[in-house]
Parts: sequence; C-alpha cells; structure tokens
Amino acid sequence: MTAKKPHHHGNLRAALIAAGLELLQAGGLETLSMRKLAAKAGVSHAAPAHHFANLTALHSALMTEGYKMFTDSMRAEMPLEPRDPRETILAVGRGYLNFALNNEGLFNLMFGGTPRDHNDKGLNQAADEAYDVLREICAPIVKGEGGSQANELMIWALIHGLARLVLHTKLGSLDTEQAFDTWRLILPPLEFSAYPSDITNFLAK
Repeated sequence: MTAKKPHHHGNLRAALIAAGLELLQAGGLETLSMRKLAAKAGVSHAAPAHHFANLTALHSALMTEGYKMFTDSMRAEMPLEPRDPRETILAVGRGYLNFALNNEGLFNLMFGGTPRDHNDKGLNQAADEAYDVLREICAPIVKGEGGSQANELMIWALIHGLARLVLHTKLGSLDTEQAFDTWRLILPPLEFSAYPSDITNFLAK
C-alpha cells in the first residue's frame, strides 16, 4: 500500500512557501518545480496548484518573502540613531551582503531575471520597501547632476556588484567579514549634507 501524504492543518500556502525557500537554499532555482515543492511539503502533486496557478506565481510568492527578508537584513544593521551617513551606508551594505551570501538561491531568484508577476501588489510593495532602505541611506549624499537617483544607483551598483562577484567569481573564497572589508575599501569618498535628525520628514520634502 502507498503511504498517505501527511495532511497539513493551518496555512498550506505558508507551508509551501517555506518548502520553496528550503529547496532554493539547498539546490538553487533548478531544484524548484511544483512536483518537488509538493514532495518537500509532504502534500499531493496537485496541492500547490490550489495556491499557485503556475511556476511564475510561485516565483512571485517566494520573491515577496525574499524581499521582506532582504529588507529586514538591511534594517537590522542600521544604527538606531544614525549620525554618520557613511557608516550607515556601510552598515546597510553589510546587511545586503549578509542576505546575499546566506541566501544565494533566493538572491538569484530575486535578481536573476526569473519570470515574475509584475502585477503582484504584494511583490511590488515588498520590493519598494527594500528600495526605500537604499533611498534613506543615500538621502544625505550631496546631489550631483543626476540628482538623488544617480546617487542611489551608484551605491546599489557597487554593493550589488560586489555581492554578485562574491557569489559567482573567484571572490567566492571570501567569507562575509572579508566581503564586508572589501565593501569598506571600494566605497568611494562621498560628500554629505548635514545628516537630518528627522529622516522621515527629510525624505518627504
């Protein structure tokens, strides 16, 4: 007789997302399929389809969770009362690297061009909240001809490029602390305006 699949009580969707994250962590994007997801979660092959219409919907759900984790990782490193804007940028970079290097499969899913549902409001909101961290830490940088967006793209390109290099090139021999030391070395001199005491009101201007 074939053993019955264990029945999940509670939030099956959350259990499937957790199983998907485990698959990504263990073997990367190539290990992610509806059948493998069902097997990992201990449900029937048909069960995931009740929550995810296709693989793109599953990708979008995992990305949404990933962006939330990503934001938490960056904010966890931010000083409670930021006074030195350069050190704040460096600290958030540590959170960026921590997430990327400890969640390689998920990071590649989020930033590797994997198909996603661009109309998924939850995903778009989670991605926007992650970008808001970058926007906050770049706000005190004196604006050049490209304005604030140019500053944000410069910082993002530097830290994201470093993360990708550590994950996919010979720099992969670096551990997280060595990667952070490299981040400190490559962050160029920046000119800052006075750091606002109320960053929320400053950003709203």
